[in-house]
Amino acid sequence: MSPEEYLKSRVETEIDWYNRKSKINKRAYRSLRVLSALVALSIPVMSGLLQDGNAASLKVTLSIAGAFVALCESLLALYKFHENWTNYRQAAEGLTQHKFLFSTGAAPYSGADAFTLFVQNAENLMAGERIQWLKQNTQIKDATEKGTAEKQDATDNDNPTHTGDINMPSENEGSAPHQPT
Repeated sequence: MSPEEYLKSRVETEIDWYNRKSKINKRAYRSLRVLSALVALSIPVMSGLLQDGNAASLKVTLSIAGAFVALCESLLALYKFHENWTNYRQAAEGLTQHKFLFSTGAAPYSGADAFTLFVQNAENLMAGERIQWLKQNTQIKDATEKGTAEKQDATDNDNPTHTGDINMPSENEGSAPHQPT
């Protein structure tokens, strides 16, 4: 594969993917944060408006508002929009930097083995991001499974065949966040 083909079919494709995903996660993170903050700030204001005539309906509204804030915070924790945003942005910027260093022949890409070194660095950067994504998402899965296993242990203490082992993710569950097109 020529350097031009590699740049176009692999590096630029990945940079575009990371940029798109970074923007999506940034938008989701900021939207949920702002919504959560606005609704949370409205709760004390609404509770100050409690009167005998509107107490029942306002209590329901306050309960829904509190639940909405909890939902927003849970979604932020579960989907890790902030972490994904920054990780994808970092990967895009790193690839872009290496692309320009290689294209201009600047160090460390000024020697005879510049293309090989560039491919190694670009692939290592992308692999590092995938590993980080897998760790982040495996931690969520492991924590969920650990909680399930602990609950099972508590209810199966008298079952001698129960080992409490946590199942490892299947091949499909641990896949990378994207496949290049």
